[in-house]
Amino acid sequence: MKKPLLYLGLLAFSLASCTKDEESDTTAPTIGDVTINGKTEHLTVNTGSDLNFEASLSDNEELGQFKIDIHDIFDDHSHGKKNANPWVYTETTDISGKSQDFTSTVQVENDITAGPYHAIFRLIDKSGNESDFKEIDFLVQNGNQAQISITSPDFSSEVHVDKGDILVIKGQITDNVDIEEITISLGEDAHGKNLDEDIFDADFDLTGSNDLVWDFQADGNVNINIPTTAESGHYVLMVRVEDNEGNLNIFEGEVHIE
Repeated sequence: MKKPLLYLGLLAFSLASCTKDEESDTTAPTIGDVTINGKTEHLTVNTGSDLNFEASLSDNEELGQFKIDIHDIFDDHSHGKKNANPWVYTETTDISGKSQDFTSTVQVENDITAGPYHAIFRLIDKSGNESDFKEIDFLVQNGNQAQISITSPDFSSEVHVDKGDILVIKGQITDNVDIEEITISLGEDAHGKNLDEDIFDADFDLTGSNDLVWDFQADGNVNINIPTTAESGHYVLMVRVEDNEGNLNIFEGEVHIE
């Protein structure tokens, strides 16, 4: 009787040890460099084109699953939202090993609404530990979004303006259907500075006006007074336009206040 009891005891100890070892992994996996079409920001893609994902994945024990979730980041107050057809895409891939250079490709659907989207990346290891997520924002264009043309100043490079001066914006916005809303702001720094409030923020509601062309000066009088108390540094001029089909387009230009 002693030998079977001893054997059962050792077997129970062995099983308990295995369970303990399996449950002892509490270290989260890591998502290293992740890119879409080789970029981490300032990415614009057309409907029908490919998104090429690349990610460096690692874990101390064993990888489990890599998840990609794409959805729109349209504003809730969007006038044309009822007509919008935003893109939603999810992908879950089983993976193994302690490290992997992940690659995948998906085609952007053809009949989706233009606008800002983001991809969220999540990694889970075999023990169920989840990494910190990473995300990349990108802009989708379908050919029907409003066209934003700023003729002055020249935003092909950073625009410099002195405190106390006026930043005069010239140009036009055109669309093949009615323009619903235009939002213009000068605020969050291109290098990560968070401001208590924007230097300039204007919202032009054109609902029902049947506008196909909108002029920054004739229609908006977009002349931005730069306060003498403004902090020197880098800022972003953002122009966001929505039409009555829900398509969105966004222009961003860098401004340096001196």
